[in-house]
Amino acid sequence: MNYCTKCGKEIPEGDNKYCDDCKNSLLTDIENDEENKFEIKKDQKVEKEAKPKKTGKIIGITIAILVILSIVSGVWLEISTGMISHIVTGKNIVGIDVGNNNNNLGCANIQGDWIYYMSLANDGMEIALNRVRTNGKDKQILAQKDWEIYSINVVGNYIYFVAFEPTDEVEAEATSTAYQKNRIYKMSLDGKELRVINDGEFSNEGVSIYVIKDRIFYVGENYNIYSMDTEGGDRKKINDNQTGFVGITDKYILYNDYAENPTNEYDFVTYVMNLDGSNPRAVNGKRLYNPNIVGDTIYYVNSENNAIHKVKIDGSGDEKIYESRAYNMNVQGDWIYYLDYKDDTSDDVVCIHKVKTDGTEHQIIVEMENYTSFINVLGDWIYYTDHSDNSYFINLIKTDGSDTMSLYEYNFNGPSVSPEDITPDVNIDNTNTANNTVTNNVAGNQNYVANTSTAENTTAKQ
Repeated sequence: MNYCTKCGKEIPEGDNKYCDDCKNSLLTDIENDEENKFEIKKDQKVEKEAKPKKTGKIIGITIAILVILSIVSGVWLEISTGMISHIVTGKNIVGIDVGNNNNNLGCANIQGDWIYYMSLANDGMEIALNRVRTNGKDKQILAQKDWEIYSINVVGNYIYFVAFEPTDEVEAEATSTAYQKNRIYKMSLDGKELRVINDGEFSNEGVSIYVIKDRIFYVGENYNIYSMDTEGGDRKKINDNQTGFVGITDKYILYNDYAENPTNEYDFVTYVMNLDGSNPRAVNGKRLYNPNIVGDTIYYVNSENNAIHKVKIDGSGDEKIYESRAYNMNVQGDWIYYLDYKDDTSDDVVCIHKVKTDGTEHQIIVEMENYTSFINVLGDWIYYTDHSDNSYFINLIKTDGSDTMSLYEYNFNGPSVSPEDITPDVNIDNTNTANNTVTNNVAGNQNYVANTSTAENTTAKQ
């Protein structure tokens, strides 16, 4: 009997050499093949021999998957702990940048859709730390006290800031100022938790701190740069050059030090070093005014030609961007924001300007009523202070000048004006007004009456 060697079908005996079903022409007389005797029934499926498992390939694939997962995990870890984490989590990792802080006192900050800012309290006699949503709603006073606030860093679930607090009466009279004690505070975003984490153990003139991930950088004893953890512990000295700093990022520290052969006591040169204090070096042999660090590029004002320049961290590529007598410069994204007179012929009208980082598309955002001492750029908004003959006020204005939001106004000739929807959610005892002392408010560049009472801080309702 003949059978098809491909499908196993029985082939009638005769001269036919092809299988009618599969047209296979290779026929074998299986019945007479003593070495291969078996019977294949009609429609019976022939099972294929199981192939050996390719264990080596499977192991290789498994290892590859694990490597990919580890890379993805590493990337996610960097995203969740690095500079771009705010894109994923909506929370800052770096508390404040150089443009908003050293150049502009750090009196406002942003995280997510909340803006945190300093203002006078409604009575003009105390300072309030507030927050408002970026749409202008839900204004709240988080804390209100007789202090001055600078360098507002917002990181994760906390706000960190420097507060200058009044001394006692004897000290105030001896020093002719009510503000001597400076402390670093840590406060929850809703204001319910507030505590001191550095009680004056840093430079009395230090108004700037930088919170970088889980470390706080500050100017400590003898103007050296220190860091500590976010609870105030594990304090470490970063350098020993007694110069302080002019700006810190997550990679670099800028500071001024004497030139190699100084000609006078003000002959400083701007240096850069790594965040751990290593590799200190002069940037380009000059003093850089109003520096902003973006990546590995420094934007600064060149005092020799009154122009905005940029230079690489390694000192290369120094070039003029835009001719301007800029001050309080603040670089955010592709734009440089700064204060300057309206034009060459108007030396009494100050404006907020902006220009692209390539020197194009210069615009005037707003004309000021008077001189203002700082501008904080917060997303699509610019926080600024100004004053007229009758009032001192704080506004938010869109970076394109299209809209303005009032945050605070104090009338010199009458009661202050509280912007719509903002009400003090605090219960401060202001009955002790006997020791009021006139001081200079550095932030607003205004003289105002500061209440030197020591009322306890209370917090806002969320």
